[in-house]
Amino acid sequence: MERKSIIVIIIFSLIIFSASVFASLSWQSDSNIASGLTAMNYGHASAFYKDSTYYLITSGQKSGFDGDGWFKGYNWTGSAWQSDTAIISGLPTDTAFNEMYWSTVFKKGSTWYTILGRLTGEVYGYNWSGSTWQSDSSIISGLPSDFGSYVVPDVFYKDETYYLIAGTFDGDWYGYDWTGSTWHENSTIISGLPNIGNNTTPSVFYADDTWYLISGNGSSSFSGFNWSGSQWQNDTEIVDGLSSIGGGSVYPEVFELSSNWYFIGGGWSFGGPVTFVGYNLTGLSASNTCTCPSVNTSWQVNMSDSCNLTTSCNLGTGNLTFVGAGQFNCSAQLNLTTRSAPSNNSIFYFSDGCEIIRQ
Repeated sequence: MERKSIIVIIIFSLIIFSASVFASLSWQSDSNIASGLTAMNYGHASAFYKDSTYYLITSGQKSGFDGDGWFKGYNWTGSAWQSDTAIISGLPTDTAFNEMYWSTVFKKGSTWYTILGRLTGEVYGYNWSGSTWQSDSSIISGLPSDFGSYVVPDVFYKDETYYLIAGTFDGDWYGYDWTGSTWHENSTIISGLPNIGNNTTPSVFYADDTWYLISGNGSSSFSGFNWSGSQWQNDTEIVDGLSSIGGGSVYPEVFELSSNWYFIGGGWSFGGPVTFVGYNLTGLSASNTCTCPSVNTSWQVNMSDSCNLTTSCNLGTGNLTFVGAGQFNCSAQLNLTTRSAPSNNSIFYFSDGCEIIRQ
């Protein structure tokens, strides 16, 4: 009887801890994180952190059913988004309705890129020259010439690989991985994603050692998923608290800002334009990947954080692994069991004083 009780306790514990890390949390309305944003129909936001500044590019339709498509750029002041036309320099502006776009912005190596999905199904690539976005067909190499209407792409870096997931008006999902010179179709990265209705709009993010995907759809609702290791599985907790936006399609963006998680969503309605809405999940702080953990604990570093190890760190039996692209600077003693190699787009600097001791 005693052994059975122990087994029951173990199984119960596994059930608890296999649930989403968001299970006891809920998104809370936060008008401040959407403060300063211009309302638009089909509004989509793409957030990124570049050169010590948080930026946001929004895109969609100015107003009404036949309004022109456009882009708006912003930077974060610390309390609101303020207009920043420089960050959208080179992108299409004041375009016709059928040239409405939705963007994903990402850094690969030392270069920033954006891929635009167009209402009519095509995709376009750009890189940042330092002062403007310039056309770059190489970053969309291997992608279809026509995904289908209302294509919304999202690029993310997982397990030393860049992936792209795109949603479309028909509710279909498309998955790709970057081979180093071209995108290659990858059905595994969209495994488990069901057709949730027209206008699927993915936002992929990584929190507490788990990958999540939130998508809107044409019914003005949200669906959530987490990555099991081999496929996406339904996760209702990560969309708890999110309300419908507008009268139709909704476009989510989940991002980290100042060590907290935020959500900005846009929508569509016949009356348009629709005001962007914001949420926070401050009960779940974003991981500080530059902080050495306690002894006998593994450490996963996001290379995009550009960490500097200046004091001794003892991982004991723990391992050091890397995700993302960027750099890690070591100038102190580091005790560990194993260390993975950074990706091809990252650098591990051995500065004066750096000493790695394997247990």
